Amino acid sequence: MHQEETLRLLIDETKWRDELTSLHVSSIEMKDRLQLVDVIIRLLYGHMLEKKGRSRDSDRCAAALTAMAGCTDQELSLLMDLMLNPMQSESAARQGDIFSLHHVSSNVLLKQQTGFLTLLGDVLKNLGSRLTAYWLTLLGTTLDLVANAQGHLLSVTADDAVEQVENDADEEESESGETLNSRVLRSMRQQGLKGFADFFRCPVEFDFTPYIPASFPAIFTPRLELLNQENIQAPSALLELFYVWTSRPEFAVHLVQHDPRALPKILECLVAANVKQSVIDRVFDIVERLLSYTADDGELLGLLIQPHISQLLKNLTTLVERTKADAALSSPITQRQISILSEVARYAQDSTWPSLPFAA
Repeated sequence: MHQEETLRLLIDETKWRDELTSLHVSSIEMKDRLQLVDVIIRLLYGHMLEKKGRSRDSDRCAAALTAMAGCTDQELSLLMDLMLNPMQSESAARQGDIFSLHHVSSNVLLKQQTGFLTLLGDVLKNLGSRLTAYWLTLLGTTLDLVANAQGHLLSVTADDAVEQVENDADEEESESGETLNSRVLRSMRQQGLKGFADFFRCPVEFDFTPYIPASFPAIFTPRLELLNQENIQAPSALLELFYVWTSRPEFAVHLVQHDPRALPKILECLVAANVKQSVIDRVFDIVERLLSYTADDGELLGLLIQPHISQLLKNLTTLVERTKADAALSSPITQRQISILSEVARYAQDSTWPSLPFAA
């Protein structure tokens, strides 16, 4: 009878959150778990999908996922299946396969793809480290959706493409017609890149090696040409992903291993016209991390820094010259610029470089 009352309260839109305060899924007896936990997960998943107005309530998701933390890893496979089934996949998919991007069926609606990517962020935040058994499928599906969105956007006509040079940080959904699809696709691409970055942020050991080379040509290479133009007002989702890759040296090497333009394009953001300080700071974060990894590692130095010394010095010098008139030499911004420039200059072997702008 208690179980029936619990389920009844979980169905009630006005009482389900209160019921969660006394619901301890981990305490459910083994003889009852098979059926009861299955129903609880389905009910809570329904609440996660519920919208208030035009957007989901992230607090609803957090509450539901916190309750699901009491499930075993095996029981959580149902949550994975509920998320993946609309993508025509399942929790057991891609196990043991060599990773490659899969075509996204036209039967999977954009609304369903957006829903998956939106839920993914909440799920990784709350249960990411518990779901590593299903990361092969989650990662693969995420990259499939991003590549699919990127492919559709590349097919836009040249005239339309001119209008669609955007800053990912400001993307919003439109409400009608063909513009809706383009903006939804760009929003999906942004969500997918954020989701991809979230996997790297999870405090677990996972081999990402197969995923980046396989997806780089379809997802990342097409974005490099306009990277410095798309990162003026604020760091884009792509630039933030590159920053996350620099969190560990084994990830940072992906900035130079798959397309020689990647790191130079990141550095170009420093001197883009009207670039905002938030973008400069994020590029500085990337450069400082790379310098820290190469300080005692000659191999990484030759891979990450030395090929780009000239561009680094040129762009940093230009930036210091630009800001010297606007900021005091003792300001934190200027001091950070000088510190990075001095560190980079240590590796320069070209004696023809002029004196640093702050040395006079």
